[in-house]
Amino acid sequence: MPGFFEAFENFKPRKRVNPTVTIDGTKIEVDPSLFKKIMQHGEHAFKLKHGKVVRKPYHGAKKEYMVLSKSEKGHHMIDGNPYWPETLAEGGFAWEIESE
Repeated sequence: MPGFFEAFENFKPRKRVNPTVTIDGTKIEVDPSLFKKIMQHGEHAFKLKHGKVVRKPYHGAKKEYMVLSKSEKGHHMIDGNPYWPETLAEGGFAWEIESE
């Protein structure tokens, strides 16, 4: 195996290229751990702040729930119990969707 050890001594590993992402229309080179986080959440979830990549605040999903309220045409309740409607007529109550 002539030349193997000489080639091994002269071997130079390739330099790894850091991945690039596009945030706010700007291409930025980031380290692999931040790149993994950006790919997990999406580029739209990050922004540039003073030249650094930071995550945008997350506000969560809006909750929707049913609320019993007065309406022009709605149910009249037996003994005021909202789960026992009696008739459907003018000036009663109706279940409506309300969100936060």
